[in-house]
Amino acid sequence: MREDGLTEYTYSFKIAEAKASRNGEIRFGDEEGYNSYLTITVSQKNPNPVYANFTSEAGMVDALGYEYMWPGPWISSEKTGGKGYEVIETGITASELELSDYSGAITVVDGLGVFPELASLSISYMNRTTTIDVSDCLKLADLSLSGVGSLSELKLGKSLVEEVEIGASYLGTSAESLVVSGENLKSFTANSNGSSYAKDNLKTLDVTGCPDLTRLDAVREVNQERRH
Repeated sequence: MREDGLTEYTYSFKIAEAKASRNGEIRFGDEEGYNSYLTITVSQKNPNPVYANFTSEAGMVDALGYEYMWPGPWISSEKTGGKGYEVIETGITASELELSDYSGAITVVDGLGVFPELASLSISYMNRTTTIDVSDCLKLADLSLSGVGSLSELKLGKSLVEEVEIGASYLGTSAESLVVSGENLKSFTANSNGSSYAKDNLKTLDVTGCPDLTRLDAVREVNQERRH
């Protein structure tokens, strides 16, 4: 006990090594957790950081750098000079991602190859997105697409995706052509929703860039007219 009657305590904390940059907090408060008396911010920096860059920068950064994203943001919210957005620990370790864009800010989905463990990707409510490029996502095996009525190019590249079904958009299809390419794609489905209220402008579907494709299902049905 000190001369002024206060008791000093010494606390020691052991923090595990980080796989990438990350920030955290140590909070001191009452046992009930209602009051916080002291907060210590802990920051661990990656000496060899990886940076992400996107064509639709604003929209992708909003989606991947969102503070309350579960289990946490994948990238830093601010750009590091001209290098890009640093991939933080969640982005290095996470294997699943759900990507949506209600604002229409994302016209191109790309740059996801910097997330090395990404194996499952769900893209929805992106009716202004024209290009989806996951050709550099080498562990990606599961891809779900819905609400992508403006999509005109899907690049799967060397990803492990073998089957893709584009869910019908309630707004219909505005793109007149769709080019699909992927070294491992075996099955592709792109049926319309058959609604007389949904437009269907798709006229051509090019899958010549899919050498292993064995199944193609693309029934377009609008106003009772079926096109195969």
